[in-house]
Amino acid sequence: MANLGTQAGSGFDASDLTTGTLGNTVQDNITRLGTVTTGTINNTIGSSAVLPAGNILQVVEAHIADVATLATGMHDIVSKTFTTKKANSKFILFGHTGGGYSGTGTCNFLMFFKRTAGGSDTNIGYFSDSNREGGVSAGQVGSTKGVEEPTCIAGMYLDDPSLAKDTSLQYHLRISVRDGTLTKHRVGSSSDSIWAHRFHSRIFIWELAV
Repeated sequence: MANLGTQAGSGFDASDLTTGTLGNTVQDNITRLGTVTTGTINNTIGSSAVLPAGNILQVVEAHIADVATLATGMHDIVSKTFTTKKANSKFILFGHTGGGYSGTGTCNFLMFFKRTAGGSDTNIGYFSDSNREGGVSAGQVGSTKGVEEPTCIAGMYLDDPSLAKDTSLQYHLRISVRDGTLTKHRVGSSSDSIWAHRFHSRIFIWELAV
């Protein structure tokens, strides 16, 4: 039973409550929040808190600007590894990349993503249609009469992998090169390798609550 003190004829106030434990009902009214409709809470949201669907849990990114010649086939361009904040999150992926070509005719290439989790790799945003490939974006570079034409492409994808909280997850931005070789991140000419303008590849990842 709480000690209410002497009260000194002035009514009950905080100084009169000196010892004892309040009952659960009284504690519920004082210290257990329930639904808060007004006021400001200045504190950190705990890791077990349930956030509304669509809330952004984290944003990560990675980029690279190296120059390399990519032969026909699939290539990982830039990757990012992180740990999931919640179970069953969805992930918005955005990336951009590109290159140039100095051969005769044209070089076709496309962009998509790859997910690595639990030791398994899965291409996402990639498909095939008859003898052609498809991705979240595609481009073509060519060299006509010695004039180089570098191209940058970009694309997005929403991934829903149904993973547990605290899963180590890696996403890659990938390129598939068709019909020739692609000079990554600049025009294709080796004779212009010093002064040619450069650009980079980048991957952005948003984790969303569900």
